Amino acid sequence: MAGAAVVWLAVAALVAPIVGLPQLPHGERARREMPLPPELIASNSSAGVQLLLSAQAQGYAEPFWQLSMTYTTQQNQAYCSVASSAMSLNALGVPAPVDAVYSPYNYFTQSDVFTPCAVNQNITEAYVATHGLTLAQAHALLACFPAVDAQLHHAGQAGADLAAFSRDLNATSQGTHALIIINFLRTGMHQEGGGHFSPLAAYDPVSDRILVLDVARYKYPSFWATRQDVFNAMNTIDSSSQQTRGWIVLRQANN
Repeated sequence: MAGAAVVWLAVAALVAPIVGLPQLPHGERARREMPLPPELIASNSSAGVQLLLSAQAQGYAEPFWQLSMTYTTQQNQAYCSVASSAMSLNALGVPAPVDAVYSPYNYFTQSDVFTPCAVNQNITEAYVATHGLTLAQAHALLACFPAVDAQLHHAGQAGADLAAFSRDLNATSQGTHALIIINFLRTGMHQEGGGHFSPLAAYDPVSDRILVLDVARYKYPSFWATRQDVFNAMNTIDSSSQQTRGWIVLRQANN
């Protein structure tokens, strides 16, 4: 029971209202967030909590405990890759700058991921705010940090099939030194919208479902999706790059 209580508290922290948000009537609050389709399971539902308990019991929820401490909402509707990167860098304990917003404390804000290395590749705040990023561009953004090793996988290409994704999922879900950020098409997971990025937090082998910490928290809550649906949603063509979407494995360097 103690373990279950800890999980309930962690999930409650994920779905707690943003401080300062006006307390709106229930109907107005509901319109601020899209309802999940029946194929997906909300992380704060009874079924969602049971999935997390199952994943934890089998040792496949290590990323959840790191990412739940740094879970953030994208600053604008094009910053999903940026928010996913910032929360993942913080979760992995990558040495962070002292941003004026949080001085004298070291912590990655979404602005801090735009290093000179990224800017030299035209990955700037202004560009991303209007264009978003492709999977390759998001990888280039993360590759600018020497303290991490970022591995790029375009779904469906050689060496990046469902079996390869499953191996990466199993490895990262059981360890504390690596995370996965996925780039997927929302309609591939029965949602409304286009391309999107979010980190993965846990895997339940019994139900074969993955916990996606959606960084567009104003639109959809964090949710559990089947492994096949996640892969299918990644194995879609991005019209900007004319390549498939996919996943990035982000590891602490030398681990």
